[in-house]
Amino acid sequence: MKGKNESMAEGRAKPFSRALMRWTRPLRYRLTYPVLEVCRLVIGLLPHGMVPWLGRGLGRLAWLFGGQKRRLAERQMQEAGVAQDARSVTILSRGMYQSLAMNGLEWLHSRSWDEWTVRERVTIEGSDLFLEALGEGKGAILVTGHLGNWELMLLALRIHTGQSLAAVMAETRNAQLDHWLKRMREQSGHTIISHKTALIGMVRHLRRGGLLAMLADQDSTRGRGVFVDFFGKPAYTPAGPAHLAHRMGVPIIPMTMLRREDDPRRHHYRIHAPIHADPAADQESEIRRITQLYTKVLEEQIRKAPAQWVWIHERWRHSPGQKVRVRSAGGKLRQA
Repeated sequence: MKGKNESMAEGRAKPFSRALMRWTRPLRYRLTYPVLEVCRLVIGLLPHGMVPWLGRGLGRLAWLFGGQKRRLAERQMQEAGVAQDARSVTILSRGMYQSLAMNGLEWLHSRSWDEWTVRERVTIEGSDLFLEALGEGKGAILVTGHLGNWELMLLALRIHTGQSLAAVMAETRNAQLDHWLKRMREQSGHTIISHKTALIGMVRHLRRGGLLAMLADQDSTRGRGVFVDFFGKPAYTPAGPAHLAHRMGVPIIPMTMLRREDDPRRHHYRIHAPIHADPAADQESEIRRITQLYTKVLEEQIRKAPAQWVWIHERWRHSPGQKVRVRSAGGKLRQA
């Protein structure tokens, strides 16, 4: 147990640490863009085979200093049942940090890939389902999660299918980071919709028969959600895709991409069966049904490769019966 003096020292250190982060924030924000650009240029000079190796090393280092986030991830892994004992928890949590580092470095490296390279490193399954859904001429909502290298999915989709899409981007406090991320994502040939004007942009895009990509696997208060089953527990889940599908009469197409265990330089992109809304059904129950369906698809894929999902997010932050303070696009809070 910690002594009294040690506990008092920790108590004094926390306010000082927070103050230091606040004082240095302007400088850190200004350095974001040049630092990221230098990293992108350096990573781009490396052979692709070195990227997973370097990512594993950086990920292991981040895991060692994971602190509170690492403990959160390990607790959620145990509660979800993907890790049964201390050894498996350690292996999975370390693998998760390594996966995140590999994803980030590989995404930077992919800026220099040509079409042949993308096709060779990312195989695709279910493109016939995708093309069939597009044949309806109504557009579609592509739902995925923070699983595998989700940033690389945008580039792979365009190369394999020739289709461009619009993706919603949630802004951060760091305008430099937002600008850099938006530019990088648009280089994949897609349109980025700001979260501040997301609803209008999404509706207009779908009415034109476009494709809309959305992440729907986190306990987010940026939009309304519903509680559905996720790893055997009720989880507050974004219901925006379900609302749009029911309102616009467009299909939802779940998509996932996992890094191959036999070759970490390659990925398997899977397009799952479309989910169709029933316009005659009760809206509330239909939105819950649709949300549960695409959440189930994501859970099944996470179970196949649990180390490739972002467990450092507090997925079960809210519980049924609890008031959820939802932040609207304009930044205002309202009760869900």
